[in-house]
Amino acid sequence: MKTITLNNGIVLHLDPVRNVRTIGLCIVVNIGSIYEPKDKRGISHFFEHMLFKSNEKYSCKQIAESVELSGGCMNAITSTMTTSYIFEIIPRSFKRILDIAFHMFKNTRFVESEFESEKKVVLSEIEQSLNDPEARLWDVSMQAVYGASDYGDPIQGFRETAESIEKSELEEFKARFYTQDNMHIILSGNFTKTHVEDVKKVFCKLEGTCAKKKGTLRFARYRGVRKLCMRRHVISSLSNFSRKIRDWLRAVLWVQCSLSK
Repeated sequence: MKTITLNNGIVLHLDPVRNVRTIGLCIVVNIGSIYEPKDKRGISHFFEHMLFKSNEKYSCKQIAESVELSGGCMNAITSTMTTSYIFEIIPRSFKRILDIAFHMFKNTRFVESEFESEKKVVLSEIEQSLNDPEARLWDVSMQAVYGASDYGDPIQGFRETAESIEKSELEEFKARFYTQDNMHIILSGNFTKTHVEDVKKVFCKLEGTCAKKKGTLRFARYRGVRKLCMRRHVISSLSNFSRKIRDWLRAVLWVQCSLSK
C-alpha cells in the first residue's frame, strides 16, 4: 500500500481497486477507549456520534442527506485503540462528500440541543447492549480476560460515566486528540490521481498538536490483541457497504491496528 505524507503530517494510504465502481474513504484517529479517564469511560464513542452532527457549514440533516442522495453510505467504529470514520461514495460525488468530511473534522463546537438528544441515543445503546446476549457476552469475555481495566471496560462506557459527560468535555476532547498528527486517511477503490489531489488539498488545512495520551499496557501493542479488540466492531459496522468495499475495509482496518501510537 502506497503512503503519502501531507504537509501537515497526515499520512494518506492508497489502495487502488479497479474492479469496483465506488470509492472508500476511511479517516482513522488514533484515540479509543483505553486512553480515556476512568470516570469518562465512553467519551470516544460519544464523540464519534457527535462528529456527524451540525458543524459550521453543514447541518446534521444536510450531512445525512448529502451522503444518501449521492448514492453513498457512511458509518463509524470506535475500538479500544482507534476511531474510524468510513464513507463509501460514487466517484462523481467524491468532492462534495470530501468537503463534508473535512468540515466534520474541522468543527470545534456542538449544538446544545443536538448534544442532549444524542446523549439519549448513546445511553439507549448502552442499555441495549446490556440486553443483547451477543454484545453482553463480548463485554463479559473482555472483563474476564482483562478485569476492570482500560481493556476490560466496555468501549461504549457505563451509563453513569456516559451520562456525566458534558458538551464542553467533548469539545475539549476534540481539540486534544482530533489533530492532524494523530490521524491517518485511507483511500481505496476506484479512485484517480484527481481524487488523491483533492484529499491532499482539503485535509492539509487541518491543524493542531495531539495532547499526551495516558499510558497503556505494553502487551496491547501486539497485533493479535489488536485484532481481537477490533474484530466484532469492524464486522458489525460494515453491513451497509458493498461486498467488495467491506472486504477491503476489513483488510485495511486490520492494517490500521499497526498505525496507532
